[in-house]
Amino acid sequence: MLLVTASLAWRRALAAVPALAAGVLLYWGMYAQSSYPVMYLVLGLGFAAWIATYLWTGADIFLVRSRVLVSSVAAAGAGRRCVAGGSRSRLASRFRVPRRSGRP
Repeated sequence: MLLVTASLAWRRALAAVPALAAGVLLYWGMYAQSSYPVMYLVLGLGFAAWIATYLWTGADIFLVRSRVLVSSVAAAGAGRRCVAGGSRSRLASRFRVPRRSGRP
């Protein structure tokens, strides 16, 4: 619980509050009550809160990845030609695989 809270607080300091609350909820759901349905419900809510907090702290990472993907797809559709004269595949253009020389 403390490691997850610390890792989320490392990304954004304010994220320690919901992460710690979700950790306390998970601890209570596992150890402080004896009903299985309540335990599973609380586990689902606690893990959902941790995932939501992670997505909240990592939103800027997803924007950067989508920009890179859009620019690589645009580069793939730009009609690049390789040295041998054939067109490069989308996969090669997307991952910036170096062009082959004409030698075998």
